[in-house]
Amino acid sequence: TALIYESDKLIHKFTNLTIKNNQLKVEGLTNIIPGHKYRVVILVPYYLPRQIMTKISQNQNVISLKRFLPLDFNRDGTLTLKDLTALLKLKPHFLFSFLF
Repeated sequence: TALIYESDKLIHKFTNLTIKNNQLKVEGLTNIIPGHKYRVVILVPYYLPRQIMTKISQNQNVISLKRFLPLDFNRDGTLTLKDLTALLKLKPHFLFSFLF
C-alpha cells in the first residue's frame, strides 16, 4: 500500500502495488501540483513502514526506496517488544520466507 500525503492530508491511496529493485511505480496520480513536495508512506505486511518526502513532477511516477526491514511481526507499524512476542508465535517456515 502506498499513501501519498500533502501536509497531513491523505490525497491518494494505492493498493496491490509491486516493488521491484527498490522502486515503486505509481500510476493514476491526479490532483497534484508538479514540483511540490509530498510525503509518501509505503506499507508492506510484516515490514516496518517506509516514509519519504519527494517532489513529484508531472511525468514522475517511479519512487526509489530504501530497503524494507522485516521487523513488524505484530503488524502495528512500529518496532516494540510486542513484535518479539508475535515473532515467537510465527511458524518457522513463515519466518524463513523473510530471510531466504
